Amino acid sequence: MVQGEAERLVEEIRVFGIEEIGLKAWTKQHQVIEKLNMQAQISVMNQSDEYVVEALIDHEKISTLIHCLIVCEVWKDTVLVKVQQDLASSHYVKLYLIMYHEAVILGLLEKAFYHSSAVSMAGDSLIELSDYCYRKTVYLNSFHSDTEEESPKRDQILNMKDIERLEEQKKKIDFSCAISALTVLRFIVENAETVPISVLSRLLTEQDIMQTLIPLLDDAPWTRKKDKVIEKYEDGKWIEVSQDDLHRISKTEAQVWLTLNCLLLHPECRRKYEWTENRKSLVMKLSKYFNELLIDQLPILSEMRRLVETLAFSAPNSGTEPRSVVIEQIPELRDKIMRVNRSITCSDCMTGCGQSDFKAIAAMFKSKMQNESPEDQKVILLLNLERVEGNH
Repeated sequence: MVQGEAERLVEEIRVFGIEEIGLKAWTKQHQVIEKLNMQAQISVMNQSDEYVVEALIDHEKISTLIHCLIVCEVWKDTVLVKVQQDLASSHYVKLYLIMYHEAVILGLLEKAFYHSSAVSMAGDSLIELSDYCYRKTVYLNSFHSDTEEESPKRDQILNMKDIERLEEQKKKIDFSCAISALTVLRFIVENAETVPISVLSRLLTEQDIMQTLIPLLDDAPWTRKKDKVIEKYEDGKWIEVSQDDLHRISKTEAQVWLTLNCLLLHPECRRKYEWTENRKSLVMKLSKYFNELLIDQLPILSEMRRLVETLAFSAPNSGTEPRSVVIEQIPELRDKIMRVNRSITCSDCMTGCGQSDFKAIAAMFKSKMQNESPEDQKVILLLNLERVEGNH
């Protein structure tokens, strides 16, 4: 993809309503975003001009992507469960693409947010994204890789019922998105001096994000034991780890450490964080992880190590910023999508079922999908089997 084409494609990106998801225009934009994400990845790998990210910033499309991300998340949470049983066989690939869309958008944002200018360009929509990331950390705390059922192999997947296969793919995409969200969260926190005040205030005070990040180091959902072999989740797939590399920090674990380092040491975060005995006790649990192997791999943690060690004697001063100066901003986009779509009724889908809310949207979606021609599911499945989630 040349730079001119990237500029043109980025300029055309727009927000789709939840009732438009899966339709022809939406599918076309999905393909565009996927193409842009692939080119952005190539630019990163080749260390070449990142003109896709530059175009997203220049055309002010960062907040648009965040809006699209939240719409897709709401669709998965509210509509997918109402249509998958009926459509898994006839429209498996369409449902898969909608689920995958969330991962594609998040992947593009992940690459964009490496640049501080992209974080700044998110503006007020950043609070929507930080809330999304928080929800993903909560999800990861409920995920235990060692107790999860063993991932089915390729031949087992082909013999699954379509609904079972779809649910299996959803699990993998959900996990992939949660891992990517950890990186996005790190980039948000690292730009603490420029992000809206309400974003940091919400992460540190209301959500107390360290309460969901620190337990992840214990549970390590990015590590699993499979057939007596240790695997770690790296670059979107599970990779076998040799005995010599068992103590090597994975990229995902590093994201958690770097985020915690910033939350505890960045001046903006320290001004806003109010220490309590419970918070002090939780942070002190980090002391068991500090050793020379960790510091050698992440030397930046040295100061954090000293801070944690001093907590045994005294807590740092609590945040000095008066709460009265913080203009409270709350994430409204997800709630707004939920409220707006409660006004949709099934008169729009001409089924006469009398349903409202997301049941109506689901009925509309099924009606429109049934007018499309069936797809060759087995062939497309083979082509897309390891597209996002990685190997088994």
